[in-house]
Amino acid sequence: MPPRLTSTLSSLGVEADRDTLAAVQAELGGSFAALTEIRSQCTAELDAGELEPAELTDWLLAQIPESAVRVAWVADGVGATMSFTRFAENVDDLWYPAIDDIVIVDDTHAVLVLDHEERFTFTRRADS
Repeated sequence: MPPRLTSTLSSLGVEADRDTLAAVQAELGGSFAALTEIRSQCTAELDAGELEPAELTDWLLAQIPESAVRVAWVADGVGATMSFTRFAENVDDLWYPAIDDIVIVDDTHAVLVLDHEERFTFTRRADS
């Protein structure tokens, strides 16, 4: 698990839980394996490797309007429901390059992935 992830979430007033992780997985059709195909149909992509935290925040906020989102830290088995703005404004504390894959889904079925290779994809799915 990323260093202090659950305490960081707690300091933001967000509770980590496995139910949200399961909800994200269900949104993807029951398996995180579906991400390969979903990401191949992305509507926006970013190589985040050289960007500053403020630039990452700006790009993220341009993808999803303010709403509650479900966030999954896949390898860690942790999920949380939170404000997307809160996530984006704290991305530097919530995403650890080289070790994290984070999947975010919103109520319109859009899927945002921040992967450990610092490649972000946003997919507005046809059913959204």
